[in-house]
Amino acid sequence: MYRKTSDDFFDNEAVFIYKNNKIDVAFIDGLHTYEQTLRDARNCLKYLNHDGYIVFHDCNPLTAEAANPQIPHDAINWNGDVWKAIHHLRKYENYFNCFTLDFDEGIGVLQIKDPNYFEIINELTPDTHIKSLSFHDLESNRQFLIGLRNFELGKNY
Repeated sequence: MYRKTSDDFFDNEAVFIYKNNKIDVAFIDGLHTYEQTLRDARNCLKYLNHDGYIVFHDCNPLTAEAANPQIPHDAINWNGDVWKAIHHLRKYENYFNCFTLDFDEGIGVLQIKDPNYFEIINELTPDTHIKSLSFHDLESNRQFLIGLRNFELGKNY
């Protein structure tokens, strides 16, 4: 366990920890912002096994309040705009399988399809168009934006 931000961890620890051992499964459930989630995904991808997975929490907010990218002052179920990172990663369908399972406030899944994804890793930075998307945009088209799928135990995804 490392008591530090994910940015600090990847800047100072990851290169040593993952020198000989790659990540099989990474779970991202951090700051709940599009920018940070995308940065965490990019950092994990640098060390992910080619048959590994990245799993994201809070990808399917059900209310505008839960989807607000600003850290709330009140105690609410807050998802932030993590869903925008899933949408961003889905743009690279030649390199990744990326979708959201409809349970526990949305579980995003990313699997590498093409190990040449390193060609586009520097493109995984926030996009102004995606940042400007609203909760209304998500509500209007969850299937396209986050690849929402019903979750069934025992089903292969």
